[in-house]
Amino acid sequence: MGDRDQELFLKRAMELSLRAAQTGRAFHTDFMTVSEQSALRTLRLPLPCAFFGGYEGAERVIAVFGEEADPQSYVACIGIRPKQQKFADELTHRDFLGALMNLGVKRETMGDILVVENAGYLFCLADMADFILQNLDRVKRTAVNCAYAQAPAGTAEPEPVSLVVASLRADALLSAAFHLSREQSKSAVSEGRLFINGKQSFSASADLKEGDILSLRGVGRVAYLGPERATRRGKLRVMARVYG
Repeated sequence: MGDRDQELFLKRAMELSLRAAQTGRAFHTDFMTVSEQSALRTLRLPLPCAFFGGYEGAERVIAVFGEEADPQSYVACIGIRPKQQKFADELTHRDFLGALMNLGVKRETMGDILVVENAGYLFCLADMADFILQNLDRVKRTAVNCAYAQAPAGTAEPEPVSLVVASLRADALLSAAFHLSREQSKSAVSEGRLFINGKQSFSASADLKEGDILSLRGVGRVAYLGPERATRRGKLRVMARVYG
């Protein structure tokens, strides 16, 4: 469950759901890890919640409680760009995250950080945005400018790809999508790193259904779109979207 205690996190989420049901107002959690999302989905909440991370397919998301709530109003996107690209360091996700945490920004107030052409796109809680805009001026040794931004074009749905799998099992799709051996896939699943449609799964042999989204923590996500045809060698060709 990351840095937060699971029991306290779920208790807080239940309280937010109950307050939304009682008052008719909207409330939201901080950004959640995949593990926390999985745990939240197991609760019987007084009021259903919507998950939102700033763009379609986000890994870290908030949960918003309230029937009339607009999740987009609680998440901001900030573009972080070198002032002089010619002299900038090569910046990574770790560099952007480190610079933000050095400012004292807590990880749970930040969602995904996408890196596109040496610029970072940070999704964060809207009420943290001004602090970051006013205080983040350097990443690594590179001077940067920060401004509100739109999610980069790369956040669109990836194009479907054709994969050859040994069977319609979770470990087979993970192996094909991320170039892992079956043993590597099975080991990752046994370690509790697999989430199917947001729920933790320890079953490497789980049968796939069209529309299933498999998240392998630390590796990426893949959406199973359905079978194509059998191959001459007795395997299956399937369609999927690989998020990396």
